[in-house]
Amino acid sequence: MRPIPPDVYDTVADLACGMTNATCADDAALHNSLYQQLLAFYEDQSRQGTLHPFVVETLADYTEDRPEALRFYREALAISEPDEPRYTILISMAERLIEVGERDQAEACLRDGRAEAEGRNDSDYVAEANRVLRDLVAGANRAESMGLALGFLVCSHQFSGRSACSFGLELWHVNMLKHSKFAIVVAAALLVHCSCRSAQILQLPKDKVLLNISFPEKDRLLARLGFTNRVTSGPVFRDSMGVQRFIPVEPGPPHEHTQTERTQKLVVVTAQGARIEPWHFPANERVTDDAKVAVWQDATQAGRWQVRSGEWLPTNCWVEDVSGDWIAVARSGRAPWVARLDTPNVIAAELPDSPVLIAIYATGQVVHVFTRRGWRNEEGPMRYLLYDFAGSSKPIKELVMPSWARITLDMDPETGLAVINDNNRFWGRSWLFDINTRKRKWISTSDWTLIVKKEVAEKWIALTKP
Repeated sequence: MRPIPPDVYDTVADLACGMTNATCADDAALHNSLYQQLLAFYEDQSRQGTLHPFVVETLADYTEDRPEALRFYREALAISEPDEPRYTILISMAERLIEVGERDQAEACLRDGRAEAEGRNDSDYVAEANRVLRDLVAGANRAESMGLALGFLVCSHQFSGRSACSFGLELWHVNMLKHSKFAIVVAAALLVHCSCRSAQILQLPKDKVLLNISFPEKDRLLARLGFTNRVTSGPVFRDSMGVQRFIPVEPGPPHEHTQTERTQKLVVVTAQGARIEPWHFPANERVTDDAKVAVWQDATQAGRWQVRSGEWLPTNCWVEDVSGDWIAVARSGRAPWVARLDTPNVIAAELPDSPVLIAIYATGQVVHVFTRRGWRNEEGPMRYLLYDFAGSSKPIKELVMPSWARITLDMDPETGLAVINDNNRFWGRSWLFDINTRKRKWISTSDWTLIVKKEVAEKWIALTKP
């Protein structure tokens, strides 16, 4: 089963969350703009030959034209490998088939999807298939209650639930949000309001703050820097020290250039202001603390990964995360590992328990690692491991995280504070968790929530205010 490249995951998640927030705010223009960016990303991945079913399925979920959505669902099925989950696509596709009156096809999709969901022990999707099948048999129309929350939208670094919508959100849109590979749900946000119109900060120790960043703020900044016509723009992310924010941008208009002929720009925001750096267009690239390419996927080499030193990862390897001078790597058939970025094949530490989800946060020789075997609760709790590679390859601290913890959105090694999305099936929330005291505090979040230096946050607010 192919992993979803983290950068692909983040890009799709950020765009999906932005469309959710735009719907909440009745901003049709922003919603359409973000949809066009998702469509352009899909087309780009297709041209590169690296298209993952997750991208196509999510695009189908957000496509309002029913025949076009069905075309995308069928494409997602066609490019899925035999061992990859197909039931989420089949069940979502069935609902669209019902809408266009293809009831026999819908029933077949539901039965196949339910059988696979049952075989994979996904009780949520079994229940969802049962519900849709009952409605189909009863001839019910598509008006329905909100039903089961089948997943969590992580609208930030790690695809975690972060938009906030009023209960006035149309149920059709809520249902539409339920159906991607890791099902998209508005979660706790439904209880409050749509994501903040301006950045908000929460003061933390050691001159750090928790900075909430919204899609409209990112768009304002890019427009003020001259990017009024762009093909796509990436998520907002930070360096390992919290003193820089990065946004990759591809200027428009849309074109048909090959991957090697295309260029991007990298927007860098610091306490001194914003600047634009040249940025060659690799694939699924990561940025180092010096605003250079850390690692990328080379489409001309069958998708192999190469790091800044020129060293290649073996085939069937992929990058899970990069922070500072460290990298987390996974490979089919063996345990994932942490290594120095410039020598990724020299293992500094193997990660136990065969995790699928890995996030690292580094400072110097110290690396904080969060792992989990999968998204579902029954796949076990999140684990935290602390390494000091100046002294040992063994973790100096290990912690089984509380059962409520699903995945990290950000973590600051200096303060020991982590932003964590919880496991609540219906109203998932985000928490500020202290690794040392194990105390947590509920926090409000936006499209991106990052722990940065206070002066950097203040500059962002100044640059993006309406």
